[in-house]
Amino acid sequence: MSASRIRPGLPRSLRSFPTVAFGLLCLGLFFVGQGTLDTGPASEAHSGGFKPPPPKPPPPPPPPPPPPPPPPPYYPAPGGAVTPGLRPPEDPTTPGPQPDPTNPTPTTPPPTEPGDPTPGSPDAPIPPTTPSEDPGDAPTTADPESGDDPSTPPPEGGTPTTPTPQPTPLPTPANPSGTTPGNDAPTGRRPGGRTAPTGPGLDSWQTWWRLNRWQYLPSRAEVLRRKAERAPITGTGDPSAAWEKRRALLARTIVVPTLSRIVDPAARARHTQLGSALIALAKVTHDPKHFQLFMRYARHAQAHPEVRESAALAVGLMRRTNRDHQFDIKVLDQARADLDALVGDKTLDDRTRSFAAISLGLLGDQPYGSGLAAHGVLVTRALWRCLQAEYAGDDLPVALLTAIGMQPPEGVGDSIRQQLQRIAFGHRVFKRKWSDAQRAHALTTRLRLGGGGWSPLLMRVLASRKVPTAVRRAAFVGLSARADELSREERLAGAQAWMRGYKAAKDPQSRGLAWIALGRLLRADLATKDYDVLLQTDAAPRLLREAEHGPVPTRGFAVLALAIAGSAESGDLKDALTFHGNARRVLREGLAKPRGGDAMASPYAVGLGVVQHKGAIDTLRTALDDRGRLPELRGNAAISLAQIGDARPDVLRSIHAAVLDRSRIDVRGEAAFALGLLGGTREVFMLTRELSAKGVSAYVLLHTAFALGQLGELSAVPALTSVIDGKAHRVRAQSIAMIALGLICDPEERPSLSRLRFDANYTTATPSLIAALDII
Repeated sequence: MSASRIRPGLPRSLRSFPTVAFGLLCLGLFFVGQGTLDTGPASEAHSGGFKPPPPKPPPPPPPPPPPPPPPPPYYPAPGGAVTPGLRPPEDPTTPGPQPDPTNPTPTTPPPTEPGDPTPGSPDAPIPPTTPSEDPGDAPTTADPESGDDPSTPPPEGGTPTTPTPQPTPLPTPANPSGTTPGNDAPTGRRPGGRTAPTGPGLDSWQTWWRLNRWQYLPSRAEVLRRKAERAPITGTGDPSAAWEKRRALLARTIVVPTLSRIVDPAARARHTQLGSALIALAKVTHDPKHFQLFMRYARHAQAHPEVRESAALAVGLMRRTNRDHQFDIKVLDQARADLDALVGDKTLDDRTRSFAAISLGLLGDQPYGSGLAAHGVLVTRALWRCLQAEYAGDDLPVALLTAIGMQPPEGVGDSIRQQLQRIAFGHRVFKRKWSDAQRAHALTTRLRLGGGGWSPLLMRVLASRKVPTAVRRAAFVGLSARADELSREERLAGAQAWMRGYKAAKDPQSRGLAWIALGRLLRADLATKDYDVLLQTDAAPRLLREAEHGPVPTRGFAVLALAIAGSAESGDLKDALTFHGNARRVLREGLAKPRGGDAMASPYAVGLGVVQHKGAIDTLRTALDDRGRLPELRGNAAISLAQIGDARPDVLRSIHAAVLDRSRIDVRGEAAFALGLLGGTREVFMLTRELSAKGVSAYVLLHTAFALGQLGELSAVPALTSVIDGKAHRVRAQSIAMIALGLICDPEERPSLSRLRFDANYTTATPSLIAALDII
C-alpha cells in the first residue's frame, strides 16, 4: 500500500520523515553514551570534545491577558446585614473564630478547621478570594440549578479581595446585582455575550427610592389588617396586638436564645456569622445585659474589625419607639456614656468610632434622664467636643455631624447652630478649614435641627452660585426633610428659594434632588389645603412638564416628585383637582407609552403606586405579566399593585405567577414582597418552606428572607432557625437567615435605621455612613 494511502494529507517531501527522525534519534543516543552532549559544569571543567553553542535566549513570554474589570467596590457593612444587592452575602476573607471579649488577652488556640487563620488574630492571612464559600462550610460540588457555582461571580458581579472604604453606588432593590439575570442563576452577562449594564449609581432616582420607599409602602399594621381580612382566624381583636403577642413569645423562646448562642464567645463563631447575629440580636432583645456584651465586643482590640463595627452599631439598634418596649432610662444613659467613651477613644479605628457616633444619633429619640442629661444636652456637647479635633478624613466628622442632627432640637444650643451655619458657608471654625463633605453635612444638620434663622440660611445657600455643589445638594435634601414641618409662610418662602436654587444647580443630581424637594413642598401645601405654593408659584406646571418631557437624567426624579405631590388629598379646590387629574394622566401614559423605553417606564410604575391610582391596575398588571420587559419594571409594577391594595383575583394571579417564575429570581423576590403586602398567605408559606431546602441559591434566599423579614412573617421563624442550625447550609445562607430573624421579630413598625435612611444626605456620604445605610 502506498504512503499516500496511509497518509493522504502528508506532502511527498515529508513522507520519509519518520525514517529520518529515527536515524537522528539513534545518533543522539550514541553521543549521549560518549558524554559529549553534557552541557553541565563537568563538561566544561574537563574540556570535553564537544561544547554546545550557547543556548538561544528564550522567546519573550506572550503578553499577559488583560486583567478582568475590577469588581464594584462595596462596603463591609457591619454584620453583613444587607438590603438585597447592596453587598455580596458571602464574606471575601476566610474568617476565624472570634476571641472572648471578656478576656482581651490574645490567645492561640488550635485552628478549628484546616486553612482557618489562628483564632483571635486580627492579622490572619487572607487567601486568594474566589466567589465560592469559605472552605469547609459546604460541599464544593456546584449545583447548576442553585446559581452557586464557585466559578461564576456572585450576584454582585464579583467578590473583591480587600474592601476599600470608598463611596459606592447603591443599586435598586428590584435588580440588586445591577445586572440582568437570565435563566437559573444571576450572571453578569446578557444572552449573546454582551455585558450587562452596571447598576444605578448615587445620581439615580433608583437610589433615592430604595432609601425612602418604606415611607410610601403599607405599614405593618395595614399588612396585618389585610391578612386578617383575607384569612380570618378564630377569635376577634386587633391583628397587630395578636401579632405582637406571638412575636414576643417567639423572640423570647426561639430567636433570642438562638442568636445569644452564636454571640457567646465560647461558640467561636466566624466573624461573618457573629456580626450578623449581633445586629439581629440588637433588634429583638429586651435584656439590658446585651448592652454590655455589645460594648465588650466593640472595645475588644483583637476582634475582627467587622465585629467591632457591628457591636458599636448594635447599641444604637436597641432603640424602641413603643414606650412599652423601651429600656430603662438609667440603662440608656449608661449606654450613651459608653458610646461617648468609644467615640473619644483614639486607640480605636475611625470606622468603629464612626459607628459609635451613629448609634448615639439613633438613640437620640429615646428617653433621657433629668438635669443636664435631659434632651441630650450632655450627648450633644460631647459630640461637639469631638468635632473640634482635626481628622485625616471625612468619615468620623460626618458621623459626628449626623449624630448631632439626630438629637432632640431643644437640647442643641443656639451657639452650636451658629457654628454649624458658619461651617456650611466655609468659614474657619476651631481655627481650621472644612471639606466640602463636612460643610454639606453641617448644613443638613443645621436644617434638621430647625429653630430660628433656618429660612434665611436656606435662601442664601440656594441663591448663591459660589457654594460647592455638595452644599447646594444638602440644601435641597434639608428642604425636603423639613417640608412637612414648615409653616404656611415658610413653605412659600422655601418654594421661592427653590426657584433661585434650581437655576444655580447645573448637574443632574442636584436638580434631581431639587425636584424631590419641590414635590414635598407641594404635597405639604395640598395636604394642609393652604394652596399658597400651588396658586402663587408655578411649581405645579413645572413639575408636570418635567415629568412628561424632561431630560432623561432628571426625569425619574421629577416623576417621583410628581407622584409624591399627587399623593395628598386634593380637596375641593378646582386647581387642586385639575393638578391631581393631570398627575395621574402623566403617570399612566408614561408607563403605557414611555419616552425612552422600559428604562424610563419604571419610575412611572413606581409613581402609580405612590398615588395609589386604581385606574392603572390593568396597565400595571400588563407590565408585570410581560416577561419581555425589564425585570426592574416588572418588580416595581408588582410593588405598586400591592400599594394600591386591590387584591382582586386577576391581580393575585399575576403576582402569583411572578412568584413562581424561577427564570427571574429578582422579579420573584419583589413579587413575593408584594404578595405579602397584599396579605397573601399560601404563596408566602411556599416560600417559607424553600428557606430550609437544601441547595437553594443564596440569591433566592436573600430575596425571600428580605421579603419575609420586612413583612414580619412569623411563620418563617422555624425554617430560618433550621437554616442557622443546619450543617448543610453555607455560612452566607446562615448569615442571611440571622438577619431575617432580626427583621421578622423586630418590634419596630419600621427598621430603626430607616430613621437614618429617610431624606439622608447620601450624595456626600462617607464609607461608614453608606455602610449604615446599607443595613436594614
